[in-house]
Amino acid sequence: MRKLGSRYILNTGTWLKRLERVEVHFRLLPDVYVPSYRLNYFTVRQQDKAIRVGYCVIPKKVPDALTFLEKLVILGRHKADGEEIPAETFLP
Repeated sequence: MRKLGSRYILNTGTWLKRLERVEVHFRLLPDVYVPSYRLNYFTVRQQDKAIRVGYCVIPKKVPDALTFLEKLVILGRHKADGEEIPAETFLP
């Protein structure tokens, strides 16, 4: 957390590339690690008697780093990003 003027900045640390392990269809081959990014930031404001936490996503395209063979052996096994984070949350 860092103070910038009258505001505070919280580093969520999400600028790093994430690697998700996906099991392959054939046990003799190693698992595949699928790269992704989740660039985001939060805003925190007081609104009436509650605290409003806003979640904002910065879209970033993931380069096509997987080979044809890697895509083939995980076909149908890789799901899109897991749990969704709500755009707004109000805390009492």
